Amino acid sequence: MRYRHLRRTVIAVLATIAFILIFGLAVRAILEAEHTRQLARRWIEETAAGFGAELEIGDLHWGIFPPSLRLQQVEFGAAGIEAEIEALQVDLARLRLTQRTVELGRVGASGVRLALSGLPERKAGGEPRLKVRVRQLSLDDVTFEGVDLPGKMALDLDGLRSGWSTEGGESRGFAEIAQATVQIGKTEPIEASLLTRFVLDDNGVHFTNYRISSSGFDLQGQGLAGRERVRFEANGQLDLGWLDDFMNGKGLLDGAADVSEPSRLQGCTGPQTSYQTERGVLFRIH
Repeated sequence: MRYRHLRRTVIAVLATIAFILIFGLAVRAILEAEHTRQLARRWIEETAAGFGAELEIGDLHWGIFPPSLRLQQVEFGAAGIEAEIEALQVDLARLRLTQRTVELGRVGASGVRLALSGLPERKAGGEPRLKVRVRQLSLDDVTFEGVDLPGKMALDLDGLRSGWSTEGGESRGFAEIAQATVQIGKTEPIEASLLTRFVLDDNGVHFTNYRISSSGFDLQGQGLAGRERVRFEANGQLDLGWLDDFMNGKGLLDGAADVSEPSRLQGCTGPQTSYQTERGVLFRIH
């Protein structure tokens, strides 16, 4: 009698599991149907249009366990913003309805082309209705073109790779830029490559280390880009001939300079620079 009851329990459990699997497969089949995916694409595009943006999605797929969304050939346009994304995947981690927060597990994008004209205006009205947090971000093959940025600055980035992950409330990441071109006003553009590691928190971005290199300088150090202040420390070499051309100094500077943090030269408290000219005369400025 006892074994018969155990048999019924096992059969009930197996039947429940089979029902869940069949139900999941049925839901997946419905979601992956071409008609369903077309309706989803149309709904997302119409929602974006309601916010004044143009959105076109080439293809859409989604998963159930875990909930995820995969988009391909995405084109986006809004006031001052144009973007193209070859592939985008978003995994949902958790919904916190009481805190109006959406937590995304992994967000990955590749083949991104982004053009920005000025910075988007921030509308007044307090905090946003919905907060979005990303646990892990991965960007690959990103190109950025920005014009009319603050300070009359133009910025072009090519071959950008970046990512970060959050553990224990702290976000750590890296960024690598094969070629960056910066132009401020009518000055000559500066071309350089950049490699950095950083930490994100409520105070801003802490660059734990960075290295920026070009034909005229090779600098490394650390820094902070926060809401209230921006500070960078640098060590490395500077080609004074390149600096003279950049500043249109008409040959007043030549040779090479060693740039150091204040702590590197004893007895000095301000920024310091020393350089050796072609004639062998050493200059140190602090």
